[in-house]
Amino acid sequence: MNRYIAQGLAADLVGGKRILFVGELQADAREALKQTDVLLIKADGRHRTVRANGEERIEHPSGGLIRFISGRSQSAARGFSFDIVVLPSHSDSEPYRPTLPSEWIRV
Repeated sequence: MNRYIAQGLAADLVGGKRILFVGELQADAREALKQTDVLLIKADGRHRTVRANGEERIEHPSGGLIRFISGRSQSAARGFSFDIVVLPSHSDSEPYRPTLPSEWIRV
């Protein structure tokens, strides 16, 4: 994940948005959590980071929340609603296609 994505996540979190970050692998989601956490610590440090396995998230007193999951998980975001869903692109030759259940994608 590049720093511009981390900055955007942090800004929307402070703005009270509920965000779902879907990494290709759980390691990608954890790396995004780490980068965003470091950025927020430098900015204001008023957030709470949860690193429990399968429950990785950052909460802010403004009501903002970022939940970090793997695109291979089929039920990690079930029962939640989000304002923003982030699916980072990858530079591999094969495009990234998360295995999200079709009921997640509702307009």
